[in-house]
Amino acid sequence: MFSLFGKKDKKKVEQPKGGIPSVLLALRETLYTNASLDPFLARVQDGAKSAFPWLNFVAANQALKDGDKAKAIASLRQIVETQGLNTRIYLQAWHTLVSLGELPVETLRGYTQGVVIENHMDQGLDIVAAFTDHTARYWNYSGTGIVWETRDPEIDELVFNLLSVGFEITKRIGIGLRDIPPVPPKGNVRIYIAAYDGSTIGEGLYEELSKDQMGGAAIGAAFQLMTGLIKKQQNSPKK
Repeated sequence: MFSLFGKKDKKKVEQPKGGIPSVLLALRETLYTNASLDPFLARVQDGAKSAFPWLNFVAANQALKDGDKAKAIASLRQIVETQGLNTRIYLQAWHTLVSLGELPVETLRGYTQGVVIENHMDQGLDIVAAFTDHTARYWNYSGTGIVWETRDPEIDELVFNLLSVGFEITKRIGIGLRDIPPVPPKGNVRIYIAAYDGSTIGEGLYEELSKDQMGGAAIGAAFQLMTGLIKKQQNSPKK
């Protein structure tokens, strides 16, 4: 799936225990929007914590520590009721709200907001992610990658295709509330699908999951998005 990347300068890649660069492990965590608030806020720069929406996350976290559930909910509700934010911000806010017993409106329950696919190859871990705000990520096992945060008809379609497969999988499997999953075992592919009120995980050996109807469709859609992102990067004007 994620093997058509050309040669890498392995001398520049720091390989910690387990063969996965520490920078990649840190980037991986930014794609999973279901952490508890302490580790989530630890990734936010101190200077940003005084501005919305980060200020609300800080206030909600402190309110929970103080035992003020109502205040925490109010702070997080202000985030999810504000239009124009990043999808991952909404997902993080809803993850905490759902853990407090709050749910989105019924029309948004179970609706796919993001898909993260991880492939733990012999060379290392590769990740492709897509979200409903048309953003996407491709992280190569070396720790390098592509951050996509603009609109483009070709990439928009590829993002939509991957999210659509995620929606079909979720309809069949359902969702649950869970924290950040660990790195999948070597040889496995994981399909992680995030909704506001929970998430779905499908995982298995690449050889097996790629032959599954829905698993194969997700892997194929992720591959198309990955190659599309690489082509856009290669064709972008050099600075």
